[in-house]
Amino acid sequence: EQIQSNLICLMLHVNDDNIEVRKQCRKTLIALSPLLSQSSLDTLFSNSLQQEQSIIDFESFADRTASVLVENFLDQLPLHFSALELFFTNANGSVRANSAILAGYLVCHSKKNEKIRQNFDSITSSLMEMLKENSPLVRRNAAFALSIVNVE
Repeated sequence: EQIQSNLICLMLHVNDDNIEVRKQCRKTLIALSPLLSQSSLDTLFSNSLQQEQSIIDFESFADRTASVLVENFLDQLPLHFSALELFFTNANGSVRANSAILAGYLVCHSKKNEKIRQNFDSITSSLMEMLKENSPLVRRNAAFALSIVNVE
């Protein structure tokens, strides 16, 4: 459970502006993924996060990771949604922007599961609030997240 509770924070910082933070988050995700006993997540992190210095395509990373999390850790999604909501107001704009993308994909991939639906209203409301942000990147990512949340 400790790994699951920190997974969101680590994922949101894989493209951190601070290169040392970025490197350490990537190394930690790669090191922790075998402990989750899910080979698809282990492979995803190993393949996506090896290049410590480079910026990765976070939308693609979030989409693939959300799909694996929904498929294999459905019972942990309420914890992940709660963690994401804490990052919606983070001081770092790129972290806020990443939180919007990851939230959108988690909702998108889990919409068919009735047990998780109670989290959707809160996430959607938060994403709507993010449309009022000063940061163009946060607004763009919130709008994108809302577009994938509402696709049926």
